[in-house]
Amino acid sequence: MRDRLTHRGPDDCGQLIEDLGDTVMAMGHRRLSILDLSTTGRQPMNDKSGRFVISFNGEIYNYIEIREELLLKGYSFESDTDTEVLLNAFAEWGQDCLYKLNGMFAFAIWDRKEKILFVARDRFGEKPLYYTSLPQLGIAFASEAKALFAHPDIEAKVNKNVANDFINGITSYSNEETFFENVYRLQPAHAMLVNDKGEIVKKWRYWLPDYDTDLHKGKHADLEKEFYDRLKKSVQLRLRSDVKVGTCLSGGLDSSVLTGMV
Repeated sequence: MRDRLTHRGPDDCGQLIEDLGDTVMAMGHRRLSILDLSTTGRQPMNDKSGRFVISFNGEIYNYIEIREELLLKGYSFESDTDTEVLLNAFAEWGQDCLYKLNGMFAFAIWDRKEKILFVARDRFGEKPLYYTSLPQLGIAFASEAKALFAHPDIEAKVNKNVANDFINGITSYSNEETFFENVYRLQPAHAMLVNDKGEIVKKWRYWLPDYDTDLHKGKHADLEKEFYDRLKKSVQLRLRSDVKVGTCLSGGLDSSVLTGMV
């Protein structure tokens, strides 16, 4: 399953398999190295206490600010990765760490003490996350459905209802169904808890856009400046990298503005 995703993470890989007695918890990871290219960034990654382990796809753009906050609280770090920052943020704030994150992400954190898996996806669903129940017991997650089908107990079958809608020009991302039968996508801005039997015990939406604002009442010049400042800050955060950064310039207004700011 892990190596079906080599194209997403060609730089490194890791895995963790733990026997829980009557079931097994397994994590696999393919790495695309962006921050801290050393082996200290390898995943799945454990926190120093050994209680939590994470498999994380994406990037936390404000990881430096969160890291500084955690340092003040007594945390220490062995790497310069945003992965370790995210892991310690969960150790400190639990599920509420989601409200700290500025980024694109899909991640799973296993709590060895409580035997519970915390799974979350970013606010706009930039990073994908698919899951399916296993025929007898358990659940499987992956960044692409093709990884799920590498599991010996999971068969690729067409979801005829979704396929029929698509053929008739109907495309909906407002539900969890996919083109594959019994394969679902975790919705954007959603999180879930999975117990050690592979059962989803809770699923919720943790964020909604806030339209209750007085910004539209401001002067045009003030709004223009605020928009510029927010956009500039957003681009600056995304330039944090330990590898070369590129930009795609199509010639449109949006890519031209972003490339100009870069």
